[in-house]
Amino acid sequence: MNFIISGEREELLSQHKKERDSRICDRLKVILWYDSEKSIEEISELLFLNTETVRRHIKEYREKKKLKPLNRGSRPKLSEEQNKKLSDHIEEKTYTKVKEISDYILKTYGIKYSNSGLTNWLYENGFTYKKPVGLPSKIDEKAQEAFIKEYRKIEKNLQLKEEILFMDSCHPTQATKFGYGWIKKGKAKQIKTTASRTRINITGAININSRKVITETYETINSINLIKFLKKSIITLSKIKKNKYNSRWSRIS
Repeated sequence: MNFIISGEREELLSQHKKERDSRICDRLKVILWYDSEKSIEEISELLFLNTETVRRHIKEYREKKKLKPLNRGSRPKLSEEQNKKLSDHIEEKTYTKVKEISDYILKTYGIKYSNSGLTNWLYENGFTYKKPVGLPSKIDEKAQEAFIKEYRKIEKNLQLKEEILFMDSCHPTQATKFGYGWIKKGKAKQIKTTASRTRINITGAININSRKVITETYETINSINLIKFLKKSIITLSKIKKNKYNSRWSRIS
């Protein structure tokens, strides 16, 4: 075998490290491995290529030094400037469908992309299909400072039997939720789901100083049930206060 001339091997190895076209990389591997006395059958098995393709790559390089396939793809549809502007636009605005992006390109640049062609463009330009990361909404620092100041004022002037509670409601759902993931093309991955979408409505209140928590569940969260919850909170806090004072009196006695 050994049909590569002196110094040529180093050039091919260097090209392989820099090459981004997988088809050219395969041709380079074929030539380098064949020169290292691997058999055509071994190369075929390593690269998942049929033996005729391996033989053709060797023959074309031996006779013409050919590494680049004739089909190099069509010329880029977008100019470099358009490419940059489109990338910046997609980074700023999140699209959930490739069709929406192709519609934008057609409207903005008058260039038509197929879904598969645009998907390849997105991958080539560093985009991937995944969920965004949640970011808390921007805080109004002045309003927050004013709230803290008012809260401290109320806290300082609390009467003996008064407490400050922070109250809110939540609605957890017992249901299967799906996220994004890579799934074999042409196949549907099935995941067992819950038989129902059971929903629980919870209202709760907390004293952030003592960490005392009061909760109650309701069929619906409405004004009537909120009034019920407030009454329950008053009764619960009264019992806690009473037990607290009784405990203190017991220790003094």
